[in-house]
Amino acid sequence: MTAPLKKVLVVDDNEIDLKKMGSIFEQEGVDVAYAHSGVEAAKWLKKNGNTRLDAIICDVMMPEMNGIELSQLIGGNFPLILVSDEGELPLLTDEYLDLVQAFVDKSDCEQTLFNATIKAQERWSQDLKIPMAA
Repeated sequence: MTAPLKKVLVVDDNEIDLKKMGSIFEQEGVDVAYAHSGVEAAKWLKKNGNTRLDAIICDVMMPEMNGIELSQLIGGNFPLILVSDEGELPLLTDEYLDLVQAFVDKSDCEQTLFNATIKAQERWSQDLKIPMAA
């Protein structure tokens, strides 16, 4: 079993959604870092490269750098949970699906986001333990 979540990065250009998602984790005692865009998240990751981060929770649709582009940038180095409004997830193509551990509809965030993040972090940790073929 994976250790409990200690720190997550929440990324959304909508301030209300950003705070709502962050508060879900704060209520569980998780330290939350916030970014208002994919570009801001990329800068945070570069600046805080040595910080232990258990997951990134990111909106799919944002200006400048969206969640799909951020998933390419982080390249599987962190568990990534994409959140979206209804209808945005079909925009994802198969090439990005391997970089994302979970998808959560924004309308279900309060009920599902925390547990989905724990499961995604566990899945990501297990994927790292799979031995590579020679």
